[in-house]
Amino acid sequence: MFGWFAPKCPLRTGEKTWTETRMRWLADTFGVDRLLKAHVLVPTPTSFPTPYHGTPADAQHVLN
Repeated sequence: MFGWFAPKCPLRTGEKTWTETRMRWLADTFGVDRLLKAHVLVPTPTSFPTPYHGTPADAQHVLN
């Protein structure tokens, strides 16, 4: 009615600009279709069955 409940971006201007610039780079590099059809990994016990500590071996396990 008065815009009280309108959605608001949670990012500050600099953060929003950075995000949009990086997303544009991804779209230019890989194509918009690739981004729109990408699968998102959700951290569940089935998608990450072993503990993840951020090591190179953990990253390789996720990529495999």
